[in-house]
Amino acid sequence: MIQSAGRFLLCAFLATITSPIVADYVIDVKFIKFENYNRLLANGRTCSNFGSQRCQTTLHVCAKPDDTSTLCSYGDTKTGVIGDNVIDLNKAFIGTARNPITYLIRQPFQKFAVSFTAKSNNELISEYVYKSGSHLPQRSIAEARYEQVTTRGSQNPTTQLTYQIRSYCTQGYYGPNCAIRCDIPISEQTRFQCDANGQKVCKPGFTGPFCNADADPCRSAPCKNSGTCVSMGSTFRCICKPLYTGQHCIKGIDDCNRASSPCLNGGTCVDGINGYSCRCAYGYTGSKCENVLSACLSAPCMNGGQCSNAGTSFVCQCLSNFYGPRCQIEDKCRSVTCLNGGRCTTTNFVAKCNCPSGFTGPRCENPINSCQSSPCQNGGTCYPNGVQFTCRCPVGFTGLRCEQPFCAPNICQNGGTCQLVNNQVSCICLNGFQGNRCQVPIQCYPPCQNGGICNTNTRMCNCPHGFVGPDCSRRDDCALNPNICQNGGRCQLVNDQITCACINGFYGDRCQFSSLCYPKCQNGGTCNVNTRICDCPPGFGGRDCSRRDPCASKPCLNNGQCIVQNDFDYICACRQGWSGKNCGSTTTPCSNNPCLNGGQCYPTGNSFTCYCPQGWTGQRCGSQTNPCTPNPCQNNGQCSMFGPNGFTCTCVSGWSGKFCNESGSTYCPSRPCSNGGTCIQTANQLRCRCPFGFKGNYCEVPDQGSFKCPEASGLFPDPQSCRHFYHCDWNIAYRKDCPGNLHFNREKQVCDWQYRANCNIRK
Repeated sequence: MIQSAGRFLLCAFLATITSPIVADYVIDVKFIKFENYNRLLANGRTCSNFGSQRCQTTLHVCAKPDDTSTLCSYGDTKTGVIGDNVIDLNKAFIGTARNPITYLIRQPFQKFAVSFTAKSNNELISEYVYKSGSHLPQRSIAEARYEQVTTRGSQNPTTQLTYQIRSYCTQGYYGPNCAIRCDIPISEQTRFQCDANGQKVCKPGFTGPFCNADADPCRSAPCKNSGTCVSMGSTFRCICKPLYTGQHCIKGIDDCNRASSPCLNGGTCVDGINGYSCRCAYGYTGSKCENVLSACLSAPCMNGGQCSNAGTSFVCQCLSNFYGPRCQIEDKCRSVTCLNGGRCTTTNFVAKCNCPSGFTGPRCENPINSCQSSPCQNGGTCYPNGVQFTCRCPVGFTGLRCEQPFCAPNICQNGGTCQLVNNQVSCICLNGFQGNRCQVPIQCYPPCQNGGICNTNTRMCNCPHGFVGPDCSRRDDCALNPNICQNGGRCQLVNDQITCACINGFYGDRCQFSSLCYPKCQNGGTCNVNTRICDCPPGFGGRDCSRRDPCASKPCLNNGQCIVQNDFDYICACRQGWSGKNCGSTTTPCSNNPCLNGGQCYPTGNSFTCYCPQGWTGQRCGSQTNPCTPNPCQNNGQCSMFGPNGFTCTCVSGWSGKFCNESGSTYCPSRPCSNGGTCIQTANQLRCRCPFGFKGNYCEVPDQGSFKCPEASGLFPDPQSCRHFYHCDWNIAYRKDCPGNLHFNREKQVCDWQYRANCNIRK
């Protein structure tokens, strides 16, 4: 439409060929929404996340020259987890990535592609690809407009990703390929400027090769296309001829907008000089696409079919023995009659009857009894369904043929948990219940002591005066000694010890002393009659001013800074590389505990090693594992997951313990023992046999024993157990567990398979 602009673009394009250039443009990607309503993966399965069907959706964005490239040479971004299956992404951040994502391309503009890969727990959901095609970048970010795109997944069309994308030249670059650099030095910015095509031109009011000040701003004839220039002081205004507009009368008037979409039937309007033309859609012609072409001119109907127009397409009326959109298929089924609801179809030009369920034969004339072979097991009842059958299973069995026992709903009573052990239903009962279906209540557990009476309604102990606790096992010394605190003091138990809270004016462990200030004020302190606490001079503190400035002795080592606290203690602000109360210890790679999820950190030179608890793995214990793989239960015990990363062992008859490694013990239904303790049930009571490293009535108290570190630091085998080892750090021993049924390997200093660890300690 504007010839001068066309000549400039041609010159800019030739310049990019004849001389090396530095170009710069930007791609912005703004996410709007991700939709995966069925939570499907690309392989057809649904998302799985530790027992639930929720997706852990992540996105990987890859910008590259074209969709065939495998390298993200223009940049890539990983968002981390952004949500489940239907996610609103129109916000400032998605996962860990900023939205929109910006890629800076340091080269002339060319076609580009952006691919989006959606995954859930590293399993592919689908991929989505954007191709720029013939779209050129906008001249600047101020003119750039987003294009909104909704793309269905290439591997999973039930999903779709909605996003906006745009490209534009960065500041200082111009031209259709952002390949023209226009840079005005600061000293010239009052006289020169860059025009829309990247040319260095004079600002209004300046003229000449050096853009000197011009008394007549119209002397340079700034108004194009016969426009009239009107001087206005140091600037000017252009009065344009009809059909032109803009500051310099360069921009033509868009005749397509003036005519209000003149092209009909989906035609595209193309602006011209003092007019327009229409580019018609398929099936239309005319200056305004107002005429419909006949689709029957090519005689598309075969085998005697009659053609008639239907808009821009056609419809064929076929003879009785032909069908298809062009009457191209012969109907072979006209001479075949299928019985019992059978349907005739043609395969390789041969007619055949497709029979419904329950019938067979060339014409579907023979009925089928699918239950004749008694396929249902374990007393299931068979119902025929054509060539298929359905089994109605008795309680406790499931499967196509009732072959699989299973835990029926509510088969375990009183909150018991059902599980299969050796292909049999077994119930794990809550505390207070027992029996093969948890149907027998235990009145009070633990049993009431010290004369407590069991309340059969609440199944809790009603304790006599002077005793407390769920089993009345703890003495209430305050109740037994109501007057132990003197002078109005209030008795309270702290860690099962009597403590008296005194009223103002009294002190002592039993509130037996009275004084205004006691002890007496020292070091020049003055007794405050209102607070009954000494007001101390500078450098002293405490109730009686007996405590001196803790920083006076300069306790902080290695140039650490001493800071006095409110309780007249001190802390040391240590320099880098030092730690500890007095900055006397060097820091180690484990100082900040880099191991996750309860992992134990062990320094190894300038690095560290994480020993992960059961259910976790990875360099920093950041990845979950199946605690039942490998099976930690011994002697044919069955492992069941418990919680996110725990497990329980269901032992066969004759074995017990956390790992089914204890023989000869009686099963305790309530499982009161902690930390792998073995429960022993006698006629009158339960007791726990604790493993090495634990003690107490229920094995709840850690007992590190008397292990002595052979060296100041390192890993050493436990002399009492193959499944444990000691980590020594500064001569302090920490007892650790090997996960599952692994043993500590003395030579490799790792938890290893039993046959490779070569440990024969039977504890």
